[in-house]
Amino acid sequence: MAPHTRAQVAGQVDRFYALITESATRHLVAQSYLQAIIHQESGGNERALRQEPRLQDASYGLMQLLGRTARRLGFSGPLEGLFSPGTNIALGARYFSGLLTRYPEPGAALAHYNGGPKAGRAWTKGERRTRATRYAQTVLALRAYYVRRNRALGR
Repeated sequence: MAPHTRAQVAGQVDRFYALITESATRHLVAQSYLQAIIHQESGGNERALRQEPRLQDASYGLMQLLGRTARRLGFSGPLEGLFSPGTNIALGARYFSGLLTRYPEPGAALAHYNGGPKAGRAWTKGERRTRATRYAQTVLALRAYYVRRNRALGR
């Protein structure tokens, strides 16, 4: 049975804490952002797969990277390789780090992560009622949860 409570999902995300910390450090991203994205995107399920028929693509693994996004980031292996937690987190951290340099606000970077450039621009214009901007709000709240949780666990 899949975990349902925030604490249960956080327990699943914790299985990848060392990989998250390594990628966060390498790409200069707060680990709490990566934890929150993984929490929301896959619930800590490294085998998560979501078909994206509208995009003619699929989202893979912990950070639910689109196949074409992974390719743009230099991933050249079979797409099943995106189920590898180390590969997925490293690519997702690199991608999100780039978005953080592009947008003045983390919420815009998160909206773009979820819904593409149009969603990132919507956030910067103050729009908060799209699916991607609601996603960003959720992930920002989860990030605050992980900041508190990490502090309580002495991380």
